[in-house]
Amino acid sequence: MPGVPYRSELEPHWGQIRAWRAERWTWQSIADGLAAAHGLRVHRTGVQKYFARRVRRTVEPLGFAPAGAGPQSVEAAAGGRPSPDPFYAAEPEPDEDPFTRKRR
Repeated sequence: MPGVPYRSELEPHWGQIRAWRAERWTWQSIADGLAAAHGLRVHRTGVQKYFARRVRRTVEPLGFAPAGAGPQSVEAAAGGRPSPDPFYAAEPEPDEDPFTRKRR
C-alpha cells in the first residue's frame, strides 16, 4: 500500500520481548516464544536487531510519548540526584528499567 509507513511486526510484542529479555531468555528462546505464543516466525537475529534498534531509540516519535511524560532535566528524572556513571554502577536501581540508557 503506498503511503503506509513500515512497522515491524515485533512492535506490538515489545513489552513481552523486554520482559523475556529481563528474565535472561536467549534470543533463540524469545524467537521460539513468539512463534508459540503469537504464531510469529522470526529468526533470532531479527529479534536481536529489533531489540537493539528499539532500545537505541531514546525519544519516542512525536505524539507517542507515554501519558504524563513531559520535558524534564536529567537530574529531575533521576529523583534530584545526578545519575551515576553507568560503567561503574554495580546494579540498576530497583525501580529503573534495565534496558534504558542513561544520559550524561
